[in-house]
Amino acid sequence: MKYSAIRGNNIQIHTIIAAVVGGAGMIYIGLNSDNKLAILVGVILFATLLIRRPVEVTEEGLVQITDFRLFMNKEVWKFNEMNEIHWMYEDEIKEIKIYFEKMGIPKMYRFKLQDAEAILKLAADKNKNLVIKEVKKSDLE
Repeated sequence: MKYSAIRGNNIQIHTIIAAVVGGAGMIYIGLNSDNKLAILVGVILFATLLIRRPVEVTEEGLVQITDFRLFMNKEVWKFNEMNEIHWMYEDEIKEIKIYFEKMGIPKMYRFKLQDAEAILKLAADKNKNLVIKEVKKSDLE
């Protein structure tokens, strides 16, 4: 079983437009001047559009894949390595934010309600010492 995060790292359209315009502008400036660093910056801006970062929760734990098209990096946070999981229900968008914490480092992702329930149950089954608790918006205010 595999549960995918919602909008794990989808790039918004205004970010794409900014990267294309900025990258093209930097390359143009670099070609029309002696500033070769501008060409490099422009190419890097275009390259950022190729990166994909899907996130999913599997039997292994939290799996974060960084796909650079030419090569791929996979980072796994196993349930038995995690210290805490906090979750918060987002009523206005009907999603659940889940904060995974490992050695004091938190990572937050959004999941569908039914997926989040299965993820929390899976985490509790895989690590009996894992602290799983709900955080309410009133607790943050």
